[in-house]
Amino acid sequence: MEHLSLCAKEGKAMVVGTTGLTDEQKADITKVSEKIPIVFSPNMSIGVNLLFKMVGEAAKVLGREYTVEIIEAHHAEKKDSPSGTAKELARLVKEGMGTDTKVPIESIREDEIVGEHTIKFESDTDIVEITHSAKTRDIFAAGALEAARFAAKKKSGLFSMKDVIGL
Repeated sequence: MEHLSLCAKEGKAMVVGTTGLTDEQKADITKVSEKIPIVFSPNMSIGVNLLFKMVGEAAKVLGREYTVEIIEAHHAEKKDSPSGTAKELARLVKEGMGTDTKVPIESIREDEIVGEHTIKFESDTDIVEITHSAKTRDIFAAGALEAARFAAKKKSGLFSMKDVIGL
């Protein structure tokens, strides 16, 4: 991560939205955040970060009586499957329910879908679904700019989009 060392050397804030990083790369980000401010999130969309909060809360409230399924859809050229956002949603469900049970993720890659994530909680008596659909990629740029403005005001530290939007 060449950019990481360059930002640290120059004392510049950094926004990282890359997923699929190794544990070593994540550790490097954490270490460098002691010197510069870094906003690190699997998704820069403000709406998706609200989704993260809602799904975590739903998992806590609904608990283990519900089975959970995540369905995510992206454009046909997207390289990772499942997406980093879907993996984060699964992590939040497990954390909220206090379980280590695998959360199934269905990944769809077709057409020009920007990004859609649905989390389905199902019991014997009801179904609760929470969905976020990106209409354009502009939401990612807008969130990244908001993160950059936030980071520019900090001296150092590791932050997430939750910090940026006050969740």
